[in-house]
Amino acid sequence: MNGKTCFSLSLPKSEVKYTKVGFEPLTETIVRNDKIGIIVWTDKPLGVIIHQKEAAESYDQFFKLMWDTATK
Repeated sequence: MNGKTCFSLSLPKSEVKYTKVGFEPLTETIVRNDKIGIIVWTDKPLGVIIHQKEAAESYDQFFKLMWDTATK
């Protein structure tokens, strides 16, 4: 099984989309309500939380744009 199949089977009620092959980001971004959590996965991980409604809304809009252009 490839990574796409395994991930989809582990979360059967989720919808999954992918970016281009070879893209491995070192960062993870989590948006919840009016907060943004950013994690940089380096040898010594770094995390930042931004608590601002307008910034969170902007990140949410960016996610929706990326989601609409990603492939299944």
